[in-house]
Amino acid sequence: MIKENIWKNSLNGGSKNLSGFFYLFTQYINSAGNSCGIFFPAVRNNRNSLPVVYDMEETFTEKVIDAVSEIPVGKTITYKEVAKRAGNEKAARAVGNILNRYYEDCLITGKKRIPCHRVIRSDGKPGGYVKGEDEKRELLQKEMTG
Repeated sequence: MIKENIWKNSLNGGSKNLSGFFYLFTQYINSAGNSCGIFFPAVRNNRNSLPVVYDMEETFTEKVIDAVSEIPVGKTITYKEVAKRAGNEKAARAVGNILNRYYEDCLITGKKRIPCHRVIRSDGKPGGYVKGEDEKRELLQKEMTG
């Protein structure tokens, strides 16, 4: 029924402006999304103004990059802790994959480098590293000693 109202009210002259269309459209999208457990809060539901799309939230990848960028020299954190700081404690493996891809992107695109060598496994072992575990151990040892 909402879908029919969108077209009748906006296309058949029932609505004086486009904001009515957007209001009904967002109502329709949210009602469809709510049946699936999804809500789209980025659109303002206000009949008197056009909907405003707010800045989208950072992606999980961006949150991982930010979390790793903040690790101080001489300190380490686990993949699980990075995942937790990025918003999904169960995504430790995804963190490793993100860091691996990000390093390759840095080489290709010149993005800022992050200290991904400071992220270790929960059992204290170094974990994966693009240049190998031995190189990772050496980098960490250098940072911790001075």
